[in-house]
Amino acid sequence: MELIQIDSVNIYSSLRYISQSSPLPIAVFVDAETGVVYFNGMYPRYDANGRVMVIPRDRLPAILARGRAQAAAAAADEERKRTTIQV
Repeated sequence: MELIQIDSVNIYSSLRYISQSSPLPIAVFVDAETGVVYFNGMYPRYDANGRVMVIPRDRLPAILARGRAQAAAAAADEERKRTTIQV
């Protein structure tokens, strides 16, 4: 199973010690082999009919390519932030 992050959503926690106005990001992943969508890599996402959400095979390659490109851009940005510039 190879999980690729494709999106993130913000939810509001009902926990007392976390403010209701502070959103908590939840990562949305897709299994590259099956197309099953997961929250935080552990919990399958269900559609309105109560079935496990699956991305159709014909749309899966484009979604995976976009997710990998976003991950590469984020990694490059993090690397740029960590690199020191000598003057």
